Amino acid sequence: MPKSSKSNASDDEHSSSTANDDGKLVCVLNFSFLRGVLIGLALGVFLSVAFVGLSTSAGGGSCPRCPDVNIPPCPACPAVSCNYPEAEVAHAQQQEATLGAQGSTDTCATQTSTEAPLCTHLLNDPHTDLMKHEEAIEQYNAPRIYPVPGILSLEEINWLLSVGMQALTFDKGMNASVNETIANYQRAKIPRSGDFLWLYERIHKSTVLTNDVQWQFRLPRNLYSELLESMYLNKYDASINAHYDWHSDIGVIKSVAKRRLSMYVPVNALESYEGGDFELRAGVEQIATSRVQPGVLYITPSYMQKRVTPVTKGVRYELEMHIQSDV
Repeated sequence: MPKSSKSNASDDEHSSSTANDDGKLVCVLNFSFLRGVLIGLALGVFLSVAFVGLSTSAGGGSCPRCPDVNIPPCPACPAVSCNYPEAEVAHAQQQEATLGAQGSTDTCATQTSTEAPLCTHLLNDPHTDLMKHEEAIEQYNAPRIYPVPGILSLEEINWLLSVGMQALTFDKGMNASVNETIANYQRAKIPRSGDFLWLYERIHKSTVLTNDVQWQFRLPRNLYSELLESMYLNKYDASINAHYDWHSDIGVIKSVAKRRLSMYVPVNALESYEGGDFELRAGVEQIATSRVQPGVLYITPSYMQKRVTPVTKGVRYELEMHIQSDV
């Protein structure tokens, strides 16, 4: 019995020693696992910070919206942390290259002490639908009316008012629902074919070429584009107190909302009528245009307000046409 008790005590001591060793091993393993997790997290944070810093300073990575566009560093302000994604720079540069820009003079400037730096070279991102300030708008000084002389010769005017007019039918110039105190005149639609096609070709070509220099709207160059509206011959007859009060040629619905330029060509001699002055205004500022000259193409942005004062004697004729843009 004593021998057996001793043996049991020895077994208990061995079991206790083994349990202690197992506990130490578990603690070591747990500590090693925890240390590995912490080291892994620290390494992950370090690599993330390094990658972001490298992308910001060296321009690595690609735009998430356009994977094929590489993101370069900001060319105008490498020392300034702009409040725009690096992708904006790529899109601005890509657009400049597409438009054939010769270089950028944009700089970064702090607007106020409480605002983040604003990079003006990042304002042309084609992906954004936000309204952003653009310096070119502030410097906009395109003409409100631009005359192109010599569009129609005297012979061509005489043909239009004699032979050409015989093929035209005049009706009321405006929808019957319009109050005649606002507009009261007649007009005839001119076909875009046959004996009148040359009129479309000449006025369209002159308008597009003038626009390329003066306004730079995106206008159709195809003579048969639906964005080039039909031409009309307007008739202002003193016998009906013909006139057209202040109005804008651009509308808010359908195709008239896309109008960009309006074209007018007076086609009869000044001495053949009285009144009928063509006038423009911007807001409350009236722009004196006096009496327009026959055979001259007058181009004006469609948003300008305009009017034809009452014709008090004789008849005044003019060609009218509008051109639209989808952008």
